[in-house]
Amino acid sequence: MKTSRFAFCLVLVNLLVGCATPTTLAAPTSNAPTPPRRASEIAPTQSAPAQVQAGVVETIDTLAAKQKFDAYTHLAVNNSTSFARDAQNRLRMLYTDQTGALTLLTQSTDGKWTRAPVPTHTSSPIKTPALKFDNGKLYAAWIEEVAGAPHLEFAEGGIDAATGQVTWARSHIGEVALSAPQNAIKFLTFAVTGAGKPILAVTEGNPDIYAHVFTSTGKLQFSPLNSGLGKVSKSSDPAIAADKQLAVIAWEENWAGLGAGREAHLLMRLSRDGGQTWDTAKNLLASGETLGGDPSVCIAGDALYATWQQTVPINKGAIFAARLLPGMSQFELITFAGQTTPGKIGDGWLPNIDCAPSRIAISWEHTTGEYFAKEEHAIATAYLLDANTTPRVVYGTLSNPAPTNASFDLNSHILLSTDGARADVFWVTVAQKNQREFTLTLKHRVDQIK
Repeated sequence: MKTSRFAFCLVLVNLLVGCATPTTLAAPTSNAPTPPRRASEIAPTQSAPAQVQAGVVETIDTLAAKQKFDAYTHLAVNNSTSFARDAQNRLRMLYTDQTGALTLLTQSTDGKWTRAPVPTHTSSPIKTPALKFDNGKLYAAWIEEVAGAPHLEFAEGGIDAATGQVTWARSHIGEVALSAPQNAIKFLTFAVTGAGKPILAVTEGNPDIYAHVFTSTGKLQFSPLNSGLGKVSKSSDPAIAADKQLAVIAWEENWAGLGAGREAHLLMRLSRDGGQTWDTAKNLLASGETLGGDPSVCIAGDALYATWQQTVPINKGAIFAARLLPGMSQFELITFAGQTTPGKIGDGWLPNIDCAPSRIAISWEHTTGEYFAKEEHAIATAYLLDANTTPRVVYGTLSNPAPTNASFDLNSHILLSTDGARADVFWVTVAQKNQREFTLTLKHRVDQIK
């Protein structure tokens, strides 16, 4: 479960509603990729003959920061994504820039980046903006932190195929009535069904206590999420994926009275009619109670995939992956040759997943230490090939083989190409000058999976 790790203090400038003229950014800076680290050092040994070739790391932008946890405020967190590629293979990114303005960055096929503002409902600070590409359009969702009643916002972006310019049509989904005035709304995730219908979910808390789910017509009848399968003290960290008529919601519940390391459980609901109706809540795994939290989910055709973190002794994290194939109603752990623990992909926290037919890409904050020891974190990647049959795994390069207080990496995202041969990996590098001075830079690397 995520705790009070975010400080939301961005100031949003007033933006023009509608289509804006993009501004060309300076050419990104680059540095040579870090040397590969042995896969056995970050995850179970893999026996597949495939390999990953890491590209040059580029710096996309510098982000505003007052503390290291601001690495999680400008972008979506692991349960969603802020990145997409459109039909013309342009790379898109939704984030809040140095001024706090909601901004769409676009990298054209020549490598140049441009920026354009995205229309917002109010001038309030923005939280965890997320981005999707589907049905030939861009879709965006975000939280506007209006005091006392945070707003959930959604926008549909029509793309000019020739210029790449985006014209946004914004929708105000609604205001979230807080159960207590000191609470906040955070960790937004969303998906869009084949009919273009948005499904959004957020966490309310201070700390986390409720996970809420909304559509364009309001809150779903089973919101806030509560499976009824255990003695629930709180729910949080929802993750959503949708593709045409198939949709899934996964979330974390804290089941009281089970002892340290056994409170966090993962639950799920499925819809097979585009979110019109949902089945009953179930344990994520068909094998029974599913320990873990902070899930991320994706859909490729008729297969669903999930990843999550599980706390293991003593206060360490392990990353797991599972699949739900046709004919199944719940997930099963993914196993492969050389794996020492069924389903385990690596060590660390906050995994993010993307998938293509028969392939999965997972990124996460790698560490063999504690969640809050952020100065020890680097970004790891794993690629599961033949994920819907007999999986085999290959690991990418660590973003930093030796993180220190001076430089460490957080909040990773991964975007897999439709053929599964290329992955865009993103993260935020935190440079700590002293206890009060931090510099955040948004990094990007391309992995070729062969």
